[in-house]
Amino acid sequence: MRNKGVVALGLALVGTLALGGCAAGSSDDGDDVTIEWWHIQTQEPTRGVWQELADEFEAAHPGVTIDITVQNDPEFKTGIDARAQAGDLPDIYQTWGGGVLGAQVDAGLVQDLSESTSGWIDNLAAGAVAGLQIDGKQYGVPYDSGLVGVWYNKALFAQAGIDAVPTTWEEFMSAVKALRAAGVTPLALGAGDKWPAMFYWAEGGLAEGGSQPFIDAGETGDFTADAFIKAGERIDELVAANAFQDGFLGTAYAEAGGASSLIANGQAAMELMGSWSPGTQASVAENGEGLGDDLGWFPYPLGTSTDEKVGFGGINGFAVGKDAPPETIEFLEFILSTESQKKLGAAGQLLPVANGAEDSIENPYQRQIRDALVELDYLQVFLDQAYAPAVGTAINDNVQAIFAGTLTPQAAAEAITQVAQAQ
Repeated sequence: MRNKGVVALGLALVGTLALGGCAAGSSDDGDDVTIEWWHIQTQEPTRGVWQELADEFEAAHPGVTIDITVQNDPEFKTGIDARAQAGDLPDIYQTWGGGVLGAQVDAGLVQDLSESTSGWIDNLAAGAVAGLQIDGKQYGVPYDSGLVGVWYNKALFAQAGIDAVPTTWEEFMSAVKALRAAGVTPLALGAGDKWPAMFYWAEGGLAEGGSQPFIDAGETGDFTADAFIKAGERIDELVAANAFQDGFLGTAYAEAGGASSLIANGQAAMELMGSWSPGTQASVAENGEGLGDDLGWFPYPLGTSTDEKVGFGGINGFAVGKDAPPETIEFLEFILSTESQKKLGAAGQLLPVANGAEDSIENPYQRQIRDALVELDYLQVFLDQAYAPAVGTAINDNVQAIFAGTLTPQAAAEAITQVAQAQ
């Protein structure tokens, strides 16, 4: 089995791009062209940024139409699986790289972009670019790279007498207990969606063993290393401490009344989530904005067992379907240019990867995350994307079973291994 989601970070960047540098916009035979684009930015302002860029490209390229489909994460994954089964992926579509992209490549459904993007892809963060390569070939281009960490409510921390953010697992558990004693729900979790629960297992594994257990598991399919068992034991400890809100096993993440709304509306003190969290919180906050100055962030994992600087996060990118027209590459070049990426950074939800766009990041939390990101020795991408699709599903299902108390950490690791070694 292959683990293509392991990325050593390096943000060496060169060059700039602009709309004016694109070629004329029509197909070789002069017919009108439609580019089908599937993305997952359902929330404003990023959704509007994508639409603005599509409109701008269409205006500069008569005869080219960008046909956009916007879906939330679960709907997109269901839809793209169906399109892959039909052998007809969209011209441009969301990808996180890893095993899912590898399976699409193996099926011959994705364009090799190594040559068609060679004139401009060096303008993007080298580590993120490498994360979307399969066997040394470029099968996706990144537009965002982020890091999972703990978002917290400063006012609720003060109410519980917590005057400093935790830096060790012991301090984190002390904070959980202090919050519960103060009548505050310590952690919001949308385990009904499964992937938010997986974050705890991944972060725990990195804290207990660094990168090597994840690399080894990608090669052997064996997920029974001590780091994974101890990660499950950390989950057991949190559940035993009543760390999560009532009904967390059935709670969704981003829906009204979901986990994100609990932190956004001051009903829980913390959530372990990606860099997109402030935007999601704002979309479900009763005041339409979220916590404002009361929102803070600190990195996870806590109390790493090695000197290695490790992190857990992801790369958002786009892949190109095998039958996409040539104008698709021109459009990709445009939306990943420095000027376009500045608009993405200024929107405050995603972290641009183009050289020269970093100054557009106005959100102080996003800057804090980017600063942490560039210091890492190793970034482990989301486990349900890093490994083969069946393995990712097994991880999500069995980690949720740990939260539910229906599997021990050892039994869950063995169940994941059974699926992984059958691939």
